[in-house]
Amino acid sequence: MAAQAFGREQPPVTPEQERALHGTQTDCYNNLAACLLRMEPVNYERVKEYSLKVLERQPENPKALYRAGVAAYHLRDYDRARHYLMAATCSQPRDANVKRYLQLTESQLSTYHQKEKQLYMGMFS
Repeated sequence: MAAQAFGREQPPVTPEQERALHGTQTDCYNNLAACLLRMEPVNYERVKEYSLKVLERQPENPKALYRAGVAAYHLRDYDRARHYLMAATCSQPRDANVKRYLQLTESQLSTYHQKEKQLYMGMFS
C-alpha cells in the first residue's frame, strides 16, 4: 500500500524542466526523421509525422522544414513540399539538398499543371 502511494506522488515540474523536456523531445523527433530518411525503404509518412512534431514547437527549424518537404515530395504532395522547401530556403539559401528538392518539386508541379491544362483544353474543344 505504501509503495502505491509513493508511486502516485509526482513533484511539480518547473518551467525550466518543461522547456528542457520539450527541447529534448524536439531534438529526438528531428533525429528520428533524419534516421528514417537514411533507411531503406524510407517510410515518408513517419518522416512527415516526426518533422511536423518538430515544426509544431519550432516552426522555422530548417532541418525539419527540409525533411517535411522531402517527405511531402515523395508522398506526391507537391504544393506542401514546395511550401516547406521554400521556407527552408529562407534560412538555408545555399543548401544544395534544399535547392535540389525544390527544383524537383517545381518540375513536378510544372508537369502537373501542363497535364491539367491539356485536360481542360480537351474538355472544352
